[in-house]
Amino acid sequence: MTGETGKKRKSYSVPSINIDHGLLEKLNHIVSPSGSTDLQALINFIDSGSITKLLSIWSFYASTNDHTQFTDISIKLSKLTFQINSSSEVLLSQKHILIDTYKDILNNYLKVIYRALNNVRPPLTNANIRILNNLINYDGIIVSEFLNTFDFTLNSLPRLLVPGKEVEVETKPALQIRFNFVSFWLDLCSNVAYFHRSDLLLNHPKIINNLWKFLNIDSIELIKKIIAFLDEKVLGEVNFKRSEKCKILSENFMHKIHVVFGKTEESFFIDFMNKLATDSKQGLMFPNDKLWQKPASGVPVQINNKTFRIANKLLFTLVTTLKPGDSNVELQYMVRVLEANPELIPPYMNWAVQHGGGYHEPSLTSWWISHTLLYSNVLQTSVPTFTNPELLKFDAKLISESIVFAPISKGALINGLTTKKLLLVQLTLQLILYMLKRLESALNATANVKQELVDLVFAQFPDSTIIAQVVEQASSSKLIKLTGLTILQKYESYRSFNNNSLNKIVSNGISSIVSDMSAITGYELTLLNLYISIQTEQDFKWWNKGPGGNTIFTSLITLSANSNIDKNYVMKIYQLLTGLGQDKMLWNSDALISPILPLVYSFEGQSVGDRMWNMLDETIARPVRTPYKYLDLSHEKYQDISIFIVALFEQFKFVLKGDDDDINYIKWLFHFLKYLITIGESRTVLLQLVDSLEIGDIIEKNHLYKQLDFVTRTKESKDSTIVEIVMNQSVDDVIKNNWLDRKVISSNLDFLALIKLLDTTLQNGKPAKTLITLLFSKFWNYLMSSADEKVSNYFSSKKVWFNLFNSEKGENVELAISLYNEIIISEQFTGDKTELSEFVFEKYISGQQDGLEQFMWIMSPEQLQKLLELEGEIFLKAVDSCIVKNITLEFKNFQKLYNNFTGNERNRLITSLIDLKLVNFTPDELVQTITLIMITPSDQFLIANFIQVSDDVVTLLMDKLGDIQDNYLNCLIAYSLIKRKVSIPKEFHDKVIDIALTLLQESKLGELKWHQVLTILATSETIPTNVFEQVFQYLEVIGLKQSFIPSFIDFISKFEPTTAEISSWLHKSMLYITKKFAESDQLSANFDDFIECMGSYILGSNIWTLVPASILNTQLEVILSSKWNKTSQYLKYITKLILIAPKNRIDFQRMFQITLNIVNELPNESNSESRYFNNVVLYTLFNLDAGKLSTLNNLELVLEKYLGSSRAEDLLLKEILVKMEASVAATWLAKVSNWEFVEESTNDDDFVQDKLIKSSGKGEITVCLNKGFIRNTFMSYQDLVMPEFSKMVNTKWDQIQEFYHNSNLKNSKLYSATSYDPEFLLMVTLNNEELLKITKEEDGSEKAIFNIKNLIDTGILQFIISTLSNPKYVPISKIIIAKILKSISGDDSSFKDKSIYTVYLSNVLFTLTTSETNIPHLVWYVWSQLVPILSNPGNFLYEKSFRYVLSTPKLKNIDIPLYNLITHPRDGEHEYYRELIWLIDRITEGVETVDDLAVFQKGIIETFVNIFNSEYGNTKLKTSLLKLVHKLQGVDYGADMLITRFGLLAALESISIGLSDSLIDKQLKLNIDELLVRFKVGVGASKRVLEWSCNDLEPSIKRIRKEVDL
Repeated sequence: MTGETGKKRKSYSVPSINIDHGLLEKLNHIVSPSGSTDLQALINFIDSGSITKLLSIWSFYASTNDHTQFTDISIKLSKLTFQINSSSEVLLSQKHILIDTYKDILNNYLKVIYRALNNVRPPLTNANIRILNNLINYDGIIVSEFLNTFDFTLNSLPRLLVPGKEVEVETKPALQIRFNFVSFWLDLCSNVAYFHRSDLLLNHPKIINNLWKFLNIDSIELIKKIIAFLDEKVLGEVNFKRSEKCKILSENFMHKIHVVFGKTEESFFIDFMNKLATDSKQGLMFPNDKLWQKPASGVPVQINNKTFRIANKLLFTLVTTLKPGDSNVELQYMVRVLEANPELIPPYMNWAVQHGGGYHEPSLTSWWISHTLLYSNVLQTSVPTFTNPELLKFDAKLISESIVFAPISKGALINGLTTKKLLLVQLTLQLILYMLKRLESALNATANVKQELVDLVFAQFPDSTIIAQVVEQASSSKLIKLTGLTILQKYESYRSFNNNSLNKIVSNGISSIVSDMSAITGYELTLLNLYISIQTEQDFKWWNKGPGGNTIFTSLITLSANSNIDKNYVMKIYQLLTGLGQDKMLWNSDALISPILPLVYSFEGQSVGDRMWNMLDETIARPVRTPYKYLDLSHEKYQDISIFIVALFEQFKFVLKGDDDDINYIKWLFHFLKYLITIGESRTVLLQLVDSLEIGDIIEKNHLYKQLDFVTRTKESKDSTIVEIVMNQSVDDVIKNNWLDRKVISSNLDFLALIKLLDTTLQNGKPAKTLITLLFSKFWNYLMSSADEKVSNYFSSKKVWFNLFNSEKGENVELAISLYNEIIISEQFTGDKTELSEFVFEKYISGQQDGLEQFMWIMSPEQLQKLLELEGEIFLKAVDSCIVKNITLEFKNFQKLYNNFTGNERNRLITSLIDLKLVNFTPDELVQTITLIMITPSDQFLIANFIQVSDDVVTLLMDKLGDIQDNYLNCLIAYSLIKRKVSIPKEFHDKVIDIALTLLQESKLGELKWHQVLTILATSETIPTNVFEQVFQYLEVIGLKQSFIPSFIDFISKFEPTTAEISSWLHKSMLYITKKFAESDQLSANFDDFIECMGSYILGSNIWTLVPASILNTQLEVILSSKWNKTSQYLKYITKLILIAPKNRIDFQRMFQITLNIVNELPNESNSESRYFNNVVLYTLFNLDAGKLSTLNNLELVLEKYLGSSRAEDLLLKEILVKMEASVAATWLAKVSNWEFVEESTNDDDFVQDKLIKSSGKGEITVCLNKGFIRNTFMSYQDLVMPEFSKMVNTKWDQIQEFYHNSNLKNSKLYSATSYDPEFLLMVTLNNEELLKITKEEDGSEKAIFNIKNLIDTGILQFIISTLSNPKYVPISKIIIAKILKSISGDDSSFKDKSIYTVYLSNVLFTLTTSETNIPHLVWYVWSQLVPILSNPGNFLYEKSFRYVLSTPKLKNIDIPLYNLITHPRDGEHEYYRELIWLIDRITEGVETVDDLAVFQKGIIETFVNIFNSEYGNTKLKTSLLKLVHKLQGVDYGADMLITRFGLLAALESISIGLSDSLIDKQLKLNIDELLVRFKVGVGASKRVLEWSCNDLEPSIKRIRKEVDL
């Protein structure tokens, strides 16, 4: 053996019995670490059988205890198997040898490996572990063999996971036994099917416990392997339920996994832990539907003398193992877990009190700081959200535990506030503040518990006096003061406190800030805002002057005018003052910006003196004291402008003293006015106010009016704001330089400024398409991003659209109006459009609708009715809008449209009104209208529309047929009556035939259309030959293409297809069809109609003898190979063409292969018909010669399409498969290498990888059964039966269509709602190795062993029980049940529920054997529902089900299982309503047939009605009862029974009277109303019901429905 450089060659010179040293030399050469494998040497070694010889040597050394040689051979054997795995793609020819060799190892040499494993010496043990690992990684067959042969109960296996001395000396991980065995175990679990993986992880606790136990000393490399496995193969395994994952990752795992936080903070671990505890789809997190509600659901947990119910007990264990004080990563992870599982917060916090450190008493320790951080972070997590919270019953006590955490007791908070350490005080205040914010969020999310919750929370808070003292004493700490005041503000918002110390703090605080506002800071401004919000109105009059200065209002304005102040302070001042003034009605409530902001900005660059500030004092004081005086003045003279502005102009007069300073104040005023105009105030009104000042001379002299113009005044900077650009740049410059392109509206001020720019642009009049389009795009973006409803309402208000509609008309205005309309017509726009609607309506009424026609959509039905009284174009628009809104017109409006207008628009509107039946005609009005139309040639086309929608018109015209002289009108009426399928008198028919022939002879059809002539001619029973010739002669004139229409086919169908003309035409039409499919990108609706009609025609013709077979075969190939091969109407055409094809004419083998290769999508709503007809084509082709088409390859291709469902298309494929298997004498089941069960899903996208048959590409297939589909199968009783197809083509086509229709009635089109074909499911049950294994006894007999656990888990046993109501499946189902019973009674001692299922199945067999009457489906169905309950002791019905099975040896045909036990509960049972809902839901699901109705004769309906009327019944129970009635209505004679036998109408009336006007009861009333409608529709004409009700059924239903008219 060649070793590494510097090492000696190992020699095998010592002689041994039967040892082939040459073989060992070859092995030494192959596994030598030379860098590359000698593949040829390896191949020769395998082919020569040397591995088998090597195994003998290996076994010899093991048996002689030659550990040195045993170890050496083991190492080389591990290297050899590794090289084989690495070169497996090259060694495909040797695969069968290797598989046999590996099986030999597993069957004959495992004792050698056991010896090595028991030895526990790293070199030897590791080598043999690697051998095992290489074996299981080679092929799935070896994995299966390994599971069957390896002894997993070896005592040494758990010891291999215990770290040895090699770990203590820090050897490499690969040299450690634990590392190698864990790697092997993970690979084994990864390579087996999910159910075997579950068995390996759940049924070997010693191994798994040791696996978790020593995670703390594992290397990062090994931890990565473990986490990757758990992530992909446990959490990521779609077939594992959450409960199964929880069993695998048990509490032992949870108690150990937290130690990994101390070893690594890498993303692989954090991501896994996040998925584990926060992912509801793949993780362990169970949703809690009763979160924060009464009664709670989940497992009870007692902590700190309290009981909590939680759905995630395992995650609670995980959280309690975490140590948030150790690292921030661990702390943040805990926060994420608690946020994802808010139900865990109360129990964890109580656990923290009892086991985690007690109450949160303040101390400057790392533990206290870390837990403060934890509580702070958890308090800031989002609270749960609820749908319809007003319908839920919340638990205020439990919610309060999620807000005020148990460790944060009232005493702890008080101690934290009274300590002298300011850091502790601040952190305590923060906790209180976070709790208050969480309280606010909880109140918003819940309902009905507000006051109780507030009381419970505040009972745990310190008194406001204590916090006030903290604020008062903490003058040196700004943060404490600010936090404390914020808390007091929130205290005040929940409950008012008459606190003298608080009032004193607020009063002193305001006074100290107001006394000197010249240097106020942002901090002080924030304090002032808080003081004001805490203070009551009577104590704080901010509009009054102080003892030695201005009002607070003026002082803040003065401060904001300071050029050195930060802009953020300015906005704070603005928000503060706006809020103060809003309550005093100083500015309009709909204003987006109050005048305060323009006032503040107006002082920039202006020089003003004390006169200004005194004026502002008076301006604010007077409207506050006498608001209604100014409101009246504003309303009467100034168009309701803000009263603050009115008062400002009133007081401005007193600023003017007639001196030189006046001009400065007047300039300031105009600067202020420009800002006001920018935010949307009326320039006209503002100038009117200016006129009241009587300063016109000064204004004219100084040209101040020009200040209000929006022209270029400064040089634009790239940093300029939108407002600065609008105010200081002309429209021309803005258009020219495109300054706004990259600007984004960030505030309401920007929004208003751009609206002003739009107005200015429209007044400018110069072309500005780009700018206007840009402005409206910015408006749209801001409207969609703004959450403020006032913004949308402002945009749809008069302040925006009035200027649009009153600007001088031009391209700019038209564009702006159009874009404005596009925005407000959008569904996303939520602004109030009432004012605009009224404005547009008034414009329409006054005849000023220019540019407003596009706003007709905004009119209400009432407004439209009034607009219909107008004349001209506006009337047409109103009619069009009525059509769009489906509003019915009076006859006078129709008459007006008909008489007063002409043209295409008028004709379109009239046609739409007729087709949609939107005109109320009286009989006389209808006669008048039809008479007028008949004498008006230009309107005669309307007759066709009337005939299609009105029986009265048909009757009227039938009476007038002999009096009509107009040839066109006669033909039009005849054509329309024919299309309506109305029989017409022979005399009239002959008359129109003569007219049509005359027109043909003259080759001048006039107003009559070619297709109309053909339709008329085609109605003749016999058509003369000369007519036939005339049609074809006329066709030569107009062109062959005009014949490719349905009416031409209808015409030629009157003649034998063998005529030369028709044969020629058929030849050409087939070429035309082929060309259209081959060359067209799109196919028209007219072509589709032609294809449909052609398909019907060829069913009755012998087209395969009239048209060359090559042309038809080419056509089939072109269509089947084109992109149209999945379009149902074209597949129907192909089906018809194949149905009439002789076997010797059609190339059926080629067509079958082409059709087979069409890839089918999974079923959905849109492809159901195309899937069916695709399989019909396959089925039809196959039956032309089943023998030739039955090949193994075709069998596999058909199998890939087969879904095993009860849909018609799958039954067709099943028929093909059955015949193919019989022909090739082989079953596809022989190729099944694996059986899988996947969990059910409600999303069709989840099924893409889970089709029934999955091929490995190596001749092996996997059958993938869906548990949801199995459930659908036993919930669906009705069976679809394949028809016996007739040999008559037309009959067979009708059967094909009827088969599809019946399939749709019984099967959903969605794949997620698939139910299996029962026959198929029974077949796979008997062939599925995961459900049934056949073993041979010593005497050669076969023994069936059923896996009862898998039968239960997959739902198969439920399915088998449910089939017992169908005589078709009873014989086979009975045999299966007997075999299952024998299996579990005999050997399956490991099944823990063996006894109860033995009784359960025995009862079934006894019933089948002794029952003289058929047990209805309902009884079998409810009995089948006990299957999953009996295996789950935690189920709320387990005890009752257990008792019922033991006490019911035989089922009765009129007794519903558990009915009496549930409806007659014992005293002290608390799950009564829950059990009742379960029973009603199961009965609803199980009712399917007339036989089931007999069960209800024992007073069940009466009992349920009484329960409905019970005051204790919840909404869910009542809804379930109504669903049961709904289901019974759908069963034959069910509605009849409910009315005549149980008087349900009277019961529903009684129930309706007892319902209130609450939201829940309104929904129940709606449900009852639907049931009443179904009664009227279902049995309203039933003779028996009418006799029973004395013909009073409809009045009774009307009375119950109250004012709702049927």
